Amino acid sequence: MAKALSADEVADEILYRAQLLGIGISPLKLQKLLYYVQGHHFATTGETLFTDTVEAWEHGPAVRGVYHRFKRFSHTLITGSFATLQLPVPARITIAAVLLLYGSKHAKALETRTHSELPWQEAFNVSKNEPIKLETMRSFFNNSENTSRFLLARTKCADASFALELDSDDWNRLNARLAENKISPALEKLMSTPSVFETGELVLS
Repeated sequence: MAKALSADEVADEILYRAQLLGIGISPLKLQKLLYYVQGHHFATTGETLFTDTVEAWEHGPAVRGVYHRFKRFSHTLITGSFATLQLPVPARITIAAVLLLYGSKHAKALETRTHSELPWQEAFNVSKNEPIKLETMRSFFNNSENTSRFLLARTKCADASFALELDSDDWNRLNARLAENKISPALEKLMSTPSVFETGELVLS
């Protein structure tokens, strides 16, 4: 089992990767990316990426500790220096794939998207700030319309060079290839085996 990470550690990695790629991240957007990282990673590997609870807040899923850490930025982009923490490769692959799928979207668009999804709806209907159930996240992210695109993005990011560093040219090429491809049933079956991502055998051709 991989080392348990905190949401702060995952947030630092997201911000580090986003800065490399020139992707602006506000506190609201960071919260949504953490939700998608946790949901997709748990559905794909059977393990949570971080130990903190994701709660259903009025403006979408949120991690309380990360909110308080960055709330001083309010609606502006988060600034500062963030260094890679050398997270386990499967974690870095998930983060890269989530940035590939959601990084270009505006924070309010991501908020609207999460409001349409069952994990947030189910928890928020119980009470404001209710914890989002992990099993609901697993079920949703295993069956959502974005599952195939995420698995394909994760495959593209599984090459070691993409798990470690991406420059803007690499990113644009990866994004273009993702847009051109559709996942096959055989690839989907392959992606259901988490150990594939730990072997380093999947590469971007």
